[in-house]
Amino acid sequence: MTLKQPLLQIGNFGTHITKNPAGTFSFVGHVPTTCNNVYKTYEEAENAFIEFFRKQDISWQKENISNLRNDIFVKILSI
Repeated sequence: MTLKQPLLQIGNFGTHITKNPAGTFSFVGHVPTTCNNVYKTYEEAENAFIEFFRKQDISWQKENISNLRNDIFVKILSI
């Protein structure tokens, strides 16, 4: 499962979650270091990304909130 639109896109760089041949999920593209892991489910990887985003300083979040995919934007605001 890979959605064409990245979770976060800054310029030409995008962050995607993709399914590995082993059935696990990992990040491809511009990957935050703290998310560079293998996850058992897509939701687990997505939650790791949301946690990464929320841990950034407020000025970075404000600068990049409009670069989020819509469903991720909603999930970040609903936490």
